[in-house]
Amino acid sequence: HEPDAIFVRSVNEIEVKPKPKVYPTPPP
Repeated sequence: HEPDAIFVRSVNEIEVKPKPKVYPTPPP
């Protein structure tokens, strides 16, 4: 369940942070 938890955590981080450091998102 570790990889699954990590995946869920990543999705949660992306939702919490509109612009993650993984890939910069263009401003609206």
